[in-house]
Amino acid sequence: MAEKDTVPHITFSGPEEMTIGETVDWIGFGRFQNYLKLLCGLIYMSDGIELMILGYLSAPLRCEWQVSNTRLALLSTVVFVGQALGASMWGW
Repeated sequence: MAEKDTVPHITFSGPEEMTIGETVDWIGFGRFQNYLKLLCGLIYMSDGIELMILGYLSAPLRCEWQVSNTRLALLSTVVFVGQALGASMWGW
């Protein structure tokens, strides 16, 4: 039977409480963490690009398709409502 402070193939021999820095040093920072950092950065960047495109296209849409200010405001509102619902569903 395994001891209380062991996990299969990993034995924890550190103090009971560790700071975040100590935990990162103990676990290590490798390929997976770099991949995760890249993935989170791309997701954050895509979110910013979405908002930038929305602001960039508002004026041409108003002129080219004769979209009213009310409809453009509704479009912007729907984007932010979608982000709020999506974030709350994912636990942010």
